[in-house]
Amino acid sequence: MRITHKLADSPMCLCVEDGAMDIRLERFLKEQKQINNSFAKVLEINPRHPIIRSLAIRAAAKNAEEDPVIKDTALLLLDQAKIIGGMEITDIQSFSLRINKFIEKTMNAA
Repeated sequence: MRITHKLADSPMCLCVEDGAMDIRLERFLKEQKQINNSFAKVLEINPRHPIIRSLAIRAAAKNAEEDPVIKDTALLLLDQAKIIGGMEITDIQSFSLRINKFIEKTMNAA
C-alpha cells in the first residue's frame, strides 16, 4: 500500500510495481493458460479524495477495527479498485451484501 497524488477522481486503485507486468496483460496470459500465478499488486490510496478523508476522520474518532462502517467501506473500495483494474472479486456474495446495506442506509436517510 502506498499514498499517491496521481489519482484525481478515484479514492484508490490497484497497480503493479514499475517494470512489472501490466494487469491487463497478466489477465490475458492467464486466460490463455500461459501463466498460472497472479503477481503482487500495489494498492494506491488518494489521500485527497473525500471518501478517504471521511474514513480517516471516522477512524480517528472511533476504534477502526470494531467499526463495521469503516470495514465495509474499505472492502467496497478495494473491490471497486479490483473491478476498475479488470480483476475478479473473490467474494461476490459479500460484495453484493455490502452494496445492498449501503443502498438501504442511503434510501432510509433520504
